[in-house]
Formats: sequence, structure tokens, C-alpha cells
Amino acid sequence: MLLWQLVLVFLCCSLWDTGSPRPDDVLDFQKELSTITIWAAEGQDAELPCDVSAPPGDHLNMVLWFKDSTGIPLYSLDNRVGGLDSATHMAISNELGARSYFLTHGGARLRISRVTAQDEGVFRCRVDFFNSATRNYKVNLTLVVPPDTPIILDGRGDEVAGVAGPFLEGYDMQLSCHVTGGRFYLTADRWQDGSLVDDVMETVREHEVLNRLFVASVQRSLRSATLECRATSAQAPPVVRRVGLDVYHTKYAGLQS
Repeated sequence: MLLWQLVLVFLCCSLWDTGSPRPDDVLDFQKELSTITIWAAEGQDAELPCDVSAPPGDHLNMVLWFKDSTGIPLYSLDNRVGGLDSATHMAISNELGARSYFLTHGGARLRISRVTAQDEGVFRCRVDFFNSATRNYKVNLTLVVPPDTPIILDGRGDEVAGVAGPFLEGYDMQLSCHVTGGRFYLTADRWQDGSLVDDVMETVREHEVLNRLFVASVQRSLRSATLECRATSAQAPPVVRRVGLDVYHTKYAGLQS
């Protein structure tokens, strides 16, 4: 029993010794490296690329993945014996490690399944060869945060659901579209029957923007038109809110003199 324990300890330490923290793994986190950004929505899978191709006449030794400033690898691939198909994979025993796997075919990349908000951060892939210099790559995993569904209000500040109005021909019309949520940038555009009519917006506060519509004299051509407010945020698909317009001719409202 003691012999088996000693053998297991030796194998474990031998594998992780090659991936033990170096000064460049801990200090300043390789700030001089260029970084690519990979976007992923929460709950989806993300794939972080890493070029493991060896220089001519050389052979891949180890691949080590780190996250943020941590000097301990979260994932390793040991290719010291055999080829990539028989390489040894090892992940740290935490929740992120359990959802990570390094794919070597069709472009090497670390796949993270079911991305969570805690996964967001800067990952570094360190590639060691038998004779050539070590290569490092940085990947910024950034979460896509969609905006909330836009809210359309009338001139009294009441929320519009379905149809706005009735508005009288020749009188004014006021509507506003409020959008919250999202990240990095947030926009609120106004469209009419599929065509962009206004992309001017006001920033109310952080992560909240407003698009106002004021028509001084409502025309009959707006009757049954559809207005929509499209909210967009970084890398997220637009979120759309649509309302119809109810416009009355003044004579039908009994207001014509």
C-alpha cells in the first residue's frame, strides 16, 4: 500500500513540476503580450485558441493554461511521451476545471462548457517545446450581456403595450423608448416599418439610455404604422419592442369646425 502511494505521488509531482510557476507566470501576468478577445454568452460554450504547432525539427512538450494572475495551471496537456492523441490531460479539481477540455484537432483550443460569470477573465496559454523557446498567448474571455427589453412610454409617462394612441391628425405625438442593462456600449434606435428613422439617444445614467420621438403634427400616413425600438449591446443580438400607431382624422373625432 505504501509503495502505491509513493508511486502516485511521484507521478503527480513529475507532471506538475514541468508546469510549476515561473516568475513570468506570476509577475505582471505577461503584460507585454497581445490579447485576443473571445465573447461568450452565459450558459454557452467558449473556445479559447492556442497555437501549439512546433517549429520545424522540434516537438511539443507541454501546454499549460492559466487564468488571471494565478501561477498554478488550471489545465495541462503533457505531450512528452507519444503524440497528441495519447497526451495526458489534467485539470485542476475545481468547478472551472471540470468544465474545461483542451481540443487538439481542427485548431488547438481550450473548450469551456456552460460559461458562467465567474469564468470571465484573462487566460494565458503557455506552450513549451523540447528545444525551441516557450510561446505564450493571452485570451480575454468576455461575457455577452444582452440589454433588457425596451420600454416605450407615451407623453404622460405611461407604458405603451401593443398600440400607441389614439393620436389626432394635426396634433403632436410624443413617445420615448427607455433601455437598461447591457455592457460596454448600449444603443436605442427607432425604426418605422423596417427603416431606421432615428438613432439619436440620451444617456440617462450608466447602463440606461433614452430615445425620444416628438412629432409636431401627426399625419394620416402614420395610421397603422409600426414603430420599434431596438436595443443593442456589445456582441449581443438586438432586443426589439414594437408598437402600432392609432391615428384618427379630426373629422371622425368630431373636432373639425
